[in-house]
Amino acid sequence: MNAELPRIFAIFAVIIAAVSAVTDARTGKIPNWLTLPVVLIAPIVRGGLTGAWPMALSLLGGLLCAIVPWGLYQMSQHAAIGGGDIKLFAALGTLTGPALGLEIEFASFVLLGAVAITSLTFKGRLWRLLVSTGWIMVNPFLPPRYKRVIASDALTEMRMGPAIFLGAVLAVAVERLGGGKWFT
Repeated sequence: MNAELPRIFAIFAVIIAAVSAVTDARTGKIPNWLTLPVVLIAPIVRGGLTGAWPMALSLLGGLLCAIVPWGLYQMSQHAAIGGGDIKLFAALGTLTGPALGLEIEFASFVLLGAVAITSLTFKGRLWRLLVSTGWIMVNPFLPPRYKRVIASDALTEMRMGPAIFLGAVLAVAVERLGGGKWFT
């Protein structure tokens, strides 16, 4: 049974990501009732079933997978990414551990970026968004007189839940096909 546990946790991560994708696509929100119990319970279950080291990896996975999205959230004054996305990344990290969790996160950002670039290129809005994104990134480091106010119409809202789901499917499939350990 213990050899199958990492696979079960990875599959559960894909299921959580799928439910999040549907709710995010429909409502624009990823609910706390879906993510927070996973963040709290996954490390405890992992520790109870397999020991202290897997529990520590679960906690580390949640922390590492939340750091970059949280930084984007803070730097953009809550405009670049939603709080539900951060909690979903943390939940997936606690389920899969740091290595697979970060692979899911990376794949999600790459997929969302590819969709955004393609969509905005066809709409003729890519350059304006890139300039706005640059200002969002440098504004926190500038003195007040040099900061730029970013007009809300210069930004584009995209739901990240579906990209996170696709990133989870892709990362778990690659991990499985590559003969990975599923939880490192």
